[in-house]
Amino acid sequence: VEVNISLSSVDSARLNRTTTNFSIKFCGYYDGYMVPTALRVVRIFRIDEAYQRARLATHANVNGTYQLEDVLYYRKVLCTEIPIVMDGGTKTEPLDISVSLKLLNNEPLVGFCRRCPRINQKRSIIEKSLRLNFELDCGPDNVCHSNLTLGVSTSLGESNEYILGNRNIVDISIDIRNYGEPGYDTRVRVLLPEFIVLTRVPSSASYQCIEEPVLNGSVQVICELGNPFRVQTTLKLELDMSQLTTESQFYADSIDVPISLTTQSRNDNDQNATDNLIIHLVVDSALNITGQAKDNVYSYFSTSEENKLEIIQFDHIYGVQKLGITPIQQAILIVLVPTHLRKSKNEIVEIARINATTVKFFDSINRNDNDYVCQIERVEEKGKKIMERDSNILTQSLNVTLKNRALFLNCENVAIDCVNVTCLIDVPKESVNPSVIAELKLTIDFLLKDVPDDFTTSKDIIYFVSNGSAMITHPSRAGGKSGMRRNSTLVSTQFLGTPVSAPVASWVIAVSVLV
Repeated sequence: VEVNISLSSVDSARLNRTTTNFSIKFCGYYDGYMVPTALRVVRIFRIDEAYQRARLATHANVNGTYQLEDVLYYRKVLCTEIPIVMDGGTKTEPLDISVSLKLLNNEPLVGFCRRCPRINQKRSIIEKSLRLNFELDCGPDNVCHSNLTLGVSTSLGESNEYILGNRNIVDISIDIRNYGEPGYDTRVRVLLPEFIVLTRVPSSASYQCIEEPVLNGSVQVICELGNPFRVQTTLKLELDMSQLTTESQFYADSIDVPISLTTQSRNDNDQNATDNLIIHLVVDSALNITGQAKDNVYSYFSTSEENKLEIIQFDHIYGVQKLGITPIQQAILIVLVPTHLRKSKNEIVEIARINATTVKFFDSINRNDNDYVCQIERVEEKGKKIMERDSNILTQSLNVTLKNRALFLNCENVAIDCVNVTCLIDVPKESVNPSVIAELKLTIDFLLKDVPDDFTTSKDIIYFVSNGSAMITHPSRAGGKSGMRRNSTLVSTQFLGTPVSAPVASWVIAVSVLV
């Protein structure tokens, strides 16, 4: 038998973007010598195998292949309309449909059938294909030349600086414009690292978005901008930044968010179709330290007697405040306290000792402040790290007469050895700004009896000065940004060689210097 088939479109050889269904027409017949009046055949249709945008409406398929039984007649052309349904997808690439034909197997199980029909392969047409193009509304050449641009802005302002610990939501606006012909299958792709998530998958009348996981826990947000995309739309994304921490192995000072724009049309402005959004991470943390002498003036003498006191007990109190938005976990408070006087090269006299250290915390954590013990370590001249200008400011504030009458017991004095009181302070995450996170009270015994008389013969005023400083220790990046710079202050207690009528209590924030 000589078989002839054909395949054509019923409605139009060109589809448009709104097409949801259409039909194709299959026709066939056969000729030959001493052939039967009818042949049972199988038609094999392949529908848009590359993109899988269409399917036969009435039959199931296997990987885009459909097998339909039919009957062909001798020298009689019969045609059948095959309905096809569109399932969406790109409208720029043509839709390919093909059909092939074979005889339904009617061979005998044993032997050779002389009367069974055979297809004459050389004289038959048993394969046909059809390519259907889409009407793209893009001029006579039917090639769309788009001119797409991409603009990105955030709620962080032009600097794109995000303060760690600040508001958790950052808004991104992506403005897409088309100054050319329609853009088909136009998509925006935003690659989010694993530590940034969308608060919700955005959608509107002009775009639809989905999330697709990619490698390393990242997520790609893909937004379709209509088909075709003609003029302008603004894509709104809400990013949840709550998973960002001050220290991470995945990022340091900034985070990159690649954004790209793709289309099946020809974009004549490809260089403006990508953007790499850089969000700069800013640490806003600092410490402030205050100092208080509970009673800042004492007399050498008791109030009832003329005898010189042997030991005078007094308190220096330091408070540490956390400033800024970025959370910190730990800080350190260091107080230098004068304790020994070098009378000569070989003679060192103890003039003060720390009687007690008490740390008080101001947070919601349930802990026993009395269980917290600060470390006390003796430091000599080589180990003293103090702010020289702090003491200079104190001495310069006194007039010449007082300077001549005063003996300064401070750690800057080369004749003084000191102890280093070091307290690690755990900072609760819920600390508000500003908030006092801890207070250290040093109870000090001033051993007036051991101060050599030759030091006080011409001095009737003694200034006892401690030096406190605080800095952030964890996270280290917060300390580095706000500095491991010490915020320091001095607390001074004055001892007079003449009685005073009553102690004077006041806060003394003598100096607050950032070094």
